[in-house]
Amino acid sequence: MADGAPSGAAVAAWAATVLGTEQLEWAPLPADAGSRIYVRLRAADGRTWLAMILRDRGTDYLAGPDDSNAEVAFLTIGTFLRERSWPVPQILHCDRHRDWLIVEDLGDVRLQDAIESTAAVECRALYLQAVRLLIELQRHTADARLRGSIAARRALDVPTLAWELWHCAEWAIEAHRGVHIEADADAQLRAEFLRLAVEIGTAPMVLAHRDYQSRNIMVVTDGSLRVIDFQDAAMANPAYDLASLLADSYVELDCELIDDCVEEFHRLSIRTGTVSQDLTAFRRLFDIQALQRTLKVAGRFVWLARVAGQHDRIGMLGPVLARAATLLARHDDLAPLARMLVAHGFWDAPPAAFSAVR
Repeated sequence: MADGAPSGAAVAAWAATVLGTEQLEWAPLPADAGSRIYVRLRAADGRTWLAMILRDRGTDYLAGPDDSNAEVAFLTIGTFLRERSWPVPQILHCDRHRDWLIVEDLGDVRLQDAIESTAAVECRALYLQAVRLLIELQRHTADARLRGSIAARRALDVPTLAWELWHCAEWAIEAHRGVHIEADADAQLRAEFLRLAVEIGTAPMVLAHRDYQSRNIMVVTDGSLRVIDFQDAAMANPAYDLASLLADSYVELDCELIDDCVEEFHRLSIRTGTVSQDLTAFRRLFDIQALQRTLKVAGRFVWLARVAGQHDRIGMLGPVLARAATLLARHDDLAPLARMLVAHGFWDAPPAAFSAVR
């Protein structure tokens, strides 16, 4: 357990009382990027649960001044989604004073793990299932607004998207590469970042999970998908979660699979009315959103390594930087941004992808 955190034994004793069971066995589970603590609880009859110790309420940079301590977002958003049959884990108990929760145990098989050992046709089926879940999530946008959900009170708008891009410059260039960005270059880079943020941040907004990627999607025993880490849900453009899923920092997907998923998402979104663009325009939105998120992740990985002590994140940068190059090379109007990033050492060497199109 982390410094200052409750012991697993204390969590298990509390859970046994809440659940009305005999003594529970317990085992810590690894967390990903957050400061939350997870403990798996097991009864003598084999039943299992997951205890979550929240330590990050109020740290979300999208939270409004009245949001930081007003509610437990995991509880309220989780309840909202489960009441609408979106496949999140059941929340069995929440101690609101300590932010300790007991939730349904979904096992250990993440989408990331499942696709490593499955055939291409099964991988495609899992990703198309994940795409359809996004369509269902976005259909609850109006309801989230009507109910005043915390997810509807925060948004990935133009200023936030631009700030996330500058987070990349601060950490993936200045901190990681040791390169100081001079005033003139600073202004030019900010202008390019703002242009991207405006393009994606002024699109119509829908309800978004905000971190819809292979480590937050569980594959349960019947082959269906369940979704975790939804507490940071917010409003975003319709391509945001799709870009998170298909331009994932943890897996490399086949280009044909990505194209199939984008086309399926577009077809279904046209039917539900959440997207009105033609496929070509939507692909552009998807690409720019994927680029924005990829650049943000590059900065975030360095931040996690240097500030949060997750030093293994530096070793994960390679595929992220390669994806950024691929996305930049796809559109001619992104050439100025690509040149600025090259000039400031974003990559060890200019990516081959650029020479192929210029």
